[in-house]
Order: sequence, then structure tokens, then C-alpha cells
Amino acid sequence: MTENDAGLADYLPGLEPPAASSVVSAAYAKAIDRLRSDGVIGDEHAGICASIMVLAEIADARNTKAYARNGALQEAHEQMRTLLEVAARKGDADYAEFEAWVNAK
Repeated sequence: MTENDAGLADYLPGLEPPAASSVVSAAYAKAIDRLRSDGVIGDEHAGICASIMVLAEIADARNTKAYARNGALQEAHEQMRTLLEVAARKGDADYAEFEAWVNAK
């Protein structure tokens, strides 16, 4: 129970607002950290990673309207998909170089 300036409780026992959970933010942070540690993404992807994390925080916020949370979640998924497509293209370039090397032999 929290107390205000008058020493009175802000909420009745058992009626406190639920604590915000950061399930979406934690999942995206874990995925981004893994992509960074594997060397798939780098500093050049910092902007899109920050954008994903801001959208994930909006999706986690309990005081945000449902339509805004849903929109933020959808946009975060779209941006993560874009990030993964960029990562896949980077991997394709490596494979193309390997294939060219094999064909040259």
C-alpha cells in the first residue's frame, strides 16, 4: 500500500493496481541481445532496435489503451521482421561468397 502526503493510503488493501509486467519488452530485449552476440546485427541497426524496444514498452504499459497497445505490438513485430530480413540478407551474402569460391575451384 502506498501513502500520500496526508499519510493516508492511496488504495484500499487488495485493490492496488496490478504491477506492470514487461513480458514483451523482455522477449524483444533477449532476441536483440542474442542477435548482437551472434554478430548478426551491429551498431548500424541501433535505430531499429531502439524503435522496437520503445514499441514493446508501449505494448507492456497497463495504462495504455488496448488499441494503442495492439498497434504498438503489431508495429514492433513488423520492425522485428524487418530486422530479421536484414539479418537473413547478410547471411545470404556470406553464402553467395562461399558458393562463388566453391565454383571457382
